[in-house]
Amino acid sequence: MVAEIIAGITLCNSAYKAIKESISNCKEVGQIAGHIDNLIDGKSQIDKGLDGVPTSAVGQKWQSFLGKKIGNANPLSVGAIAQEKINQKLAAEELEQVRKMVNRRFGYGTWEEILMERDHRVEKAKTAAQKERNRKQKAWDKTYNIMMQIFWVVLSIGGLAAFFWFWVGDKISGR
Repeated sequence: MVAEIIAGITLCNSAYKAIKESISNCKEVGQIAGHIDNLIDGKSQIDKGLDGVPTSAVGQKWQSFLGKKIGNANPLSVGAIAQEKINQKLAAEELEQVRKMVNRRFGYGTWEEILMERDHRVEKAKTAAQKERNRKQKAWDKTYNIMMQIFWVVLSIGGLAAFFWFWVGDKISGR
């Protein structure tokens, strides 16, 4: 949890500084796209880190270790919670500043267009993934149906063979 927040803060800060330095020099948004991704990823890491206390033993050990190093050993203390919330607000503030810089440099609505396109592509990827899962499920269903048909055919042939075996055996023994 703390490690995710620290990584997110570092990522946000470095991405914000890089965007701020290069925004006036770049000719297109693509030149700062990687930094924008880093900023959004960093904010996401901070938000995920605020979800709660880690449940795994390794996560709890890291929480304890890093908490002692940065001075907040107790993740439930008011100071730790305040620090996390302030970091989250700072990341949101940096994201808002980048939005303003991009809109100022490339025209009103550019940032919103970027986010809309990102949402569209995420939705498209989800749809494609769902279609792929459906296709695989249909293939497994088809395989299962074929295997069940083979099973019933083999069982039927085996039943008929057993019936004829006993019937022929009764005829030969004269019963």
